[in-house]
Amino acid sequence: WGYLPLRQTIARLLHERAILAEARQVLLTQGANHALDLSQAEARKRFAIYFGVKLVGLMALFGAVFVSKDGLTLAGGVLLAIGGAGLFVRPRHLGLTTPKSGSK
Repeated sequence: WGYLPLRQTIARLLHERAILAEARQVLLTQGANHALDLSQAEARKRFAIYFGVKLVGLMALFGAVFVSKDGLTLAGGVLLAIGGAGLFVRPRHLGLTTPKSGSK
């Protein structure tokens, strides 16, 4: 949020002070209440994405059990793999969190 050239300048100034920040991480608001409203909306959006991915993974696991009730098939194996992967997805895997400085 905010004027991109200004966010880029702020990010550059922070970087000069050894604070790692990108322009996309700088949030310009009209005041504290505006910032709180935006952060709540962003948190809700990120939670919805994470919850949706987890729900798809769980549905894939149930689908794998249903499809493979008479023995494991290719479709059941694919659903099982998708569902299993969904169990291990974390917000950072989806790009929903900012990595700590120095970590990859």
